[in-house]
Amino acid sequence: MAFTISRLTEDDIPGAVNTIQEAFKEDPYNLWIYNDRSKLNLVRNSVSLGIRCRWGIRNGLFYVAKDSQSHRVLGVAMWLPPKSAGSPETWAEWIDSWAMWAQQVGMNIWYGRGGLNVKRYYIWKDRQAEAQSNIWTDPRGYYFLNIMVVHPDAQGRGIGKALAKEVTSIADAEGKRCYLESSRDVPNMKIYETFGFHFEKKMVCDDEGDTCNIYCMTREPQTDSKGSKKDVHGLDEPFCVNELENSSVPRLGMAWFVQSSLALSVVRKSGKLSKISEQTENDWDNVQVPGR
Repeated sequence: MAFTISRLTEDDIPGAVNTIQEAFKEDPYNLWIYNDRSKLNLVRNSVSLGIRCRWGIRNGLFYVAKDSQSHRVLGVAMWLPPKSAGSPETWAEWIDSWAMWAQQVGMNIWYGRGGLNVKRYYIWKDRQAEAQSNIWTDPRGYYFLNIMVVHPDAQGRGIGKALAKEVTSIADAEGKRCYLESSRDVPNMKIYETFGFHFEKKMVCDDEGDTCNIYCMTREPQTDSKGSKKDVHGLDEPFCVNELENSSVPRLGMAWFVQSSLALSVVRKSGKLSKISEQTENDWDNVQVPGR
C-alpha cells in the first residue's frame, strides 16, 4: 500500500497526536517519567501535543506519512532546524516561544501535571544537558530528530526511513550534522544506523536505582559515490512510496521526545537555552502514553 510524505498541517494534527500516543504506550522513558500510571491524563496529553504541533508547523520541520487512499496518518517525524552558536533569536521566534509557554502554563493550570514525576524530569534534564554539552561540538548546529514514530499497524513498510530521508537529504546537501536521542537501544539503534546515525553516548537517568537509559546518536553529512553532496529533496513536495524496504523493521521507539527537548536545538555556545527550553515540566510532558 502506498503512502505520501508531506509537511504537517493543522488538519493532520489529530491523526499525528493519535499516532504518537499509540506508538509510545510502552516506551521506556514514558513509563519511567510517568511512573504512576493512575495519574495519566491523555486528554491533557493531546492538548500538549497539539500545542507542540502548531509551534512546529511555524518553526520546525514536522512531517507526516499518510496513506495515499485513506489519508490516515501513519507516521510522524518532528525535526528541529540547526541553530548556529551565538546566533540571536529573532523577534518572531521569541514571540512564538512565549506564546507556546503561555499556552502550556494555561494547560497546566486547567489539567494539572497529568502524572509527570517532576523529580525524574529534572534528573533527565541534568543528564541531557551534560550529554549535549559533550556531543554538540559543531558551531553550525544540528538537525535534531526530536520525534520519530510509526503507528504500530503500519510498521515494516519503510515509513520511518522515508520520514528520516526528508531531512537527512537536506542535511547532506548543506553539509550539516544530525542528532537524536532514543530510549531504546534494541532495535532502535540498528535501525537508526541504517539512516547513517552512529552511537555517541548513553545517558543514564537514575532515581535511587530506578533507571532509564537514553541513547544519543549523531549523523555526519553523507556524499554520493562521486564525492558530491546528495541532492536535497523538496521540503514541501509530497512524494509517494510503495512498500519500501524490506520489512520486518520493528517499531521505531522514540527518537526522543518528551518535555522541553523541542527547543534544545537553540542551545547557545554559552550553554544557555532559549525560553522554550527553560519551561521545565511545561515542555514535552506530553509523552504520557505518548507523547514522546
